[in-house]
Amino acid sequence: MHLASRGLPVIGDSAYGGGLTAARRRLLGAGGAEAVAALGRHALHAHRLGFRHPASGEALVFESDLPNELNLLENVLKERW
Repeated sequence: MHLASRGLPVIGDSAYGGGLTAARRRLLGAGGAEAVAALGRHALHAHRLGFRHPASGEALVFESDLPNELNLLENVLKERW
């Protein structure tokens, strides 16, 4: 089930998110709207992913810090709220 079907669209999702409407621009403020527009992708990130390798059965875990563009968006939104 897509988050938008539950009324929780993902920021930056051009297919289901509804885009940056005038109401959303007002809600986000100028800095937030600019950060979303500059993002150019979904505002999704997995800090840690893990699964068992299908052939070996080995447990694999991968970690990644928050990318710079999502850090910027997070900071802008924190300032707003």
